[in-house]
Amino acid sequence: MKIVFDSGAILACERDDPRFTALVAAARAERTAIIVPATVVAETWRGQRTHPRVSRLMKAIEDVPVLDLDTARVTGALLARAGATSVVDGNVVETAIALRPSTIVTSDPDDICALLSSAGVSHAPLGARRTNVDVVVFAI
Repeated sequence: MKIVFDSGAILACERDDPRFTALVAAARAERTAIIVPATVVAETWRGQRTHPRVSRLMKAIEDVPVLDLDTARVTGALLARAGATSVVDGNVVETAIALRPSTIVTSDPDDICALLSSAGVSHAPLGARRTNVDVVVFAI
């Protein structure tokens, strides 16, 4: 299982949200990979001096997938199917789909779930009774 952070997760880190802190601690203890797409970094990063918590978090990230031409095409097609426009949300969902099984940590669970549904990917909120899903959505 891999964890993919969206921009809301990074902002939760910055405001020292206890749920986020617990999630990262559990991921580190279980050696679960933390993934942050480059689009999320671009949307949230404003420099090391202004984001000391995020700077520390970046050291724990296993991968920062880039938005190359192939990924951009898949993300664009996903957005078109869902009637959505947020490239960052689309890229987060595309990344999580590519890494299945995965968990998305987000402040926009409705938008993320709509994108997952349009892609035909089984998903459920964290703690749901449903088992055997490809993507778990954790609302932060």
